Amino acid sequence: PFFSDLMNRHYLLREQLMHEAAEVDGVLVKVHELTGKPGEVFAADMRLFHSLGDNCSEYPRLMVSQRFSVANS
Repeated sequence: PFFSDLMNRHYLLREQLMHEAAEVDGVLVKVHELTGKPGEVFAADMRLFHSLGDNCSEYPRLMVSQRFSVANS
């Protein structure tokens, strides 16, 4: 229920989930907001949950992704 509540815009306690840890299938999970300065790069596994945040700038944001995979042996 943690992830479904987190992604549900109508869940009344959604904001509270942004500040508390929860256990999902025995794994401790917590929302962590990532921010950066213009020109900085953030590398992440694309399987991570992510969502759109407000763009407070007059300039559009760009996201470039590159996928790498291991060849089967």
